[in-house]
Amino acid sequence: MHFFQLNEIVRTLHSIEHKLNNSSHDFWQLITVIIAILIGITSPWLSEYFRRLPKKSKLEAINIDVKKQLQDYYILHPSLILSKNDRVLLHVGRLVIKNNEQFAAKSVEAYLNAVEDNGKPRENFLPVPLHWTHGQLNASKSTTVRDIYPQQVVYLDIFNEIYDRQAAKNTVEFAIAAGHGINDFSKLSLSESKLFVKIYQESGQVNQIALKIDWDGVDVPAMSIIGQESIK
Repeated sequence: MHFFQLNEIVRTLHSIEHKLNNSSHDFWQLITVIIAILIGITSPWLSEYFRRLPKKSKLEAINIDVKKQLQDYYILHPSLILSKNDRVLLHVGRLVIKNNEQFAAKSVEAYLNAVEDNGKPRENFLPVPLHWTHGQLNASKSTTVRDIYPQQVVYLDIFNEIYDRQAAKNTVEFAIAAGHGINDFSKLSLSESKLFVKIYQESGQVNQIALKIDWDGVDVPAMSIIGQESIK
């Protein structure tokens, strides 16, 4: 019984093979039609899927920019009650950042995330936002938020060196958007400091840049990039 069943299966398979060989042209036409139908069905879904994939930028700190200013500090912070001759802005230290990718970095915010003074983490410090130099200029209208376009180079304010006429001495303040007047948040210490800046984007990407600043209280603060990484 089993022999006859096996024999019947073999004959059926041979018959199918014979028909396929005789109609290979029709067979490949059928395959082509099936593939075309599948492409037509899946194309809208695939297009939407790829459209929704995150368009990643690539932000890199490429340089340090320390410029002499000699402007009256009150121009930058008109809300502070200062006479015109109280404080003079001597130098501004900035981080130069470039987007080395073909997609824009959207709604980018930079935070001074942590500070180390002479190798010790600063106590009572909280992350605070920094100002972009040209304060752009996206939908938020905030100087702490901006878009960075492909291949665009932008500047992030890190510190302001100020001469205080009343105290008759220089001071260096971080270019933060909040916490002015709180020394633990706003003042650079003498000797060596390390700053850790985190940069956040709408896409969810996060970068961290480590900076070193040496300042003796007299000369212009010397700032350098000592590390950077993509966290996410």
